[in-house]
Amino acid sequence: MTQLSCPFLSNYCDITTDKNLFSKADAVVYHIRDDIDKKQAEKYRHPNQRFVFTLWESPIYTPDLKSYNKFFNWTMTYRFKSHISASYYFTNGYIHTSNNYYHLMIKENATKKLNLHFKKHDHQLSDEILAKKKLGTAAALISNCGGPSRRIRFIKRLQNYIDIQIYGKCGRPCPQNLDCREFIAQNYYFFLSFENSLCMDYTSKYKNVISKRNYLIIFSS
Repeated sequence: MTQLSCPFLSNYCDITTDKNLFSKADAVVYHIRDDIDKKQAEKYRHPNQRFVFTLWESPIYTPDLKSYNKFFNWTMTYRFKSHISASYYFTNGYIHTSNNYYHLMIKENATKKLNLHFKKHDHQLSDEILAKKKLGTAAALISNCGGPSRRIRFIKRLQNYIDIQIYGKCGRPCPQNLDCREFIAQNYYFFLSFENSLCMDYTSKYKNVISKRNYLIIFSS
């Protein structure tokens, strides 16, 4: 639990993938895109157990959920209205110092001696980093050239005003000896992040390397 930024539950909660402990669990998390044996689940489910609906993709690519009526108790998705709000790369999530959860962690750290260490990041780009950005102003990394968000079409309209380069399957190939995100972070000032669908609260699955070396611009609904 400490690794999941919930250290004050370390002595109270365990997370396991051991299916032999199914009937002993207080909550069972199901990723809806995986196969779920509903009959097996209902057979061993106990009355106080909570089944958690988990999904990080947009609902546009989600199968019909009518067959799961009254199966789940809680939700864990990227939506802020979920019972548990979690998105891609959630373990690297940023917690603002004004957040109530941040202050709770400070209090628990002091009273229970959890030995937590809080890092403050300076996101201002240095002159040394800026001097190396020589390939252009902005870049996007896109592998799905379709999608209802029509992001390729929007980028092409933006190219009438600023220079934007597209990498991935929908544009130029990235250098073979480098991670593509690392390459963009090193050579462009801005990283444009578009999803293939426009859904409430749905934002990009970018990796931290981008946000440390570029100004990140996310487009979502």
